[in-house]
Amino acid sequence: MQPSGPNAAGIATDDGLEETGMPAAAVRGYFDGSRTGDRYVTLAGYIGPPEAWSIFDERWRAVLESWHLPYMHMREANVRRGPFEGWSPQRVDGVMRDLFNNCLAPAGWGQFRGKFVGAACTVNLDDHARARSELPRLRDKEPEAICVDHVVTIALTALPIDLEERFGKAGTVELIFDQGEKFRHTIDRVRQSRARNRPAVLDLVSLVGDGNMRAKVGLQAADLLAWHTNRYRRHGFLGAPISGAIRVFATPNYETYFDYEILKKQFA
Repeated sequence: MQPSGPNAAGIATDDGLEETGMPAAAVRGYFDGSRTGDRYVTLAGYIGPPEAWSIFDERWRAVLESWHLPYMHMREANVRRGPFEGWSPQRVDGVMRDLFNNCLAPAGWGQFRGKFVGAACTVNLDDHARARSELPRLRDKEPEAICVDHVVTIALTALPIDLEERFGKAGTVELIFDQGEKFRHTIDRVRQSRARNRPAVLDLVSLVGDGNMRAKVGLQAADLLAWHTNRYRRHGFLGAPISGAIRVFATPNYETYFDYEILKKQFA
């Protein structure tokens, strides 16, 4: 990706943390997507200051080591493939319990309360197609773009307040997506547009990067939240009670769901 302004990031390295010549970011967010055929698309992840991510990374890896796992990936865990081959569903639930209790809840509700948060957005694709045919403002708005708008807004809101700075925020945001995510390309197109067409607030985004989910703990956590959020939307709380609980109780979670009525209200 080529820089598109003084605050634009370069191509991110594998860990998504390439030097950009700007001050260290005040907030970093990791995001992953989950899609259920042509029914729902979800983007979700966690946002926090670098010092929170450092501690989170250490705790997450300690849990994985205790279960002799190289990484956490919900799709593989759900069907017991890859490193989960031969596992029972109860053993998979045990890993999720330990990640919840030792990593997510302590970061979100304890040590970094108010600073470490989740962000999740799901679009009902049938409702989007219906509303798109009726609303001119929605015709050029892909479901992925709707989700990106939501999570980036939460990330920008998480920046420290500084009323002496532009937009009343201090520092910048780094946004790291799983490799190949369509969501990442969505924000790239906006940031690479001519300056007069790009929202000025995106100057607060210092990096949009890729990361390898198997190597980056933040992306594994994002995958867990995205997978459970999408599963909850498919099955509801009674059909997926663990998913319903994780999306609510893991950390403070800013979640939105775009069905037909919400799309009409926002894009009318």
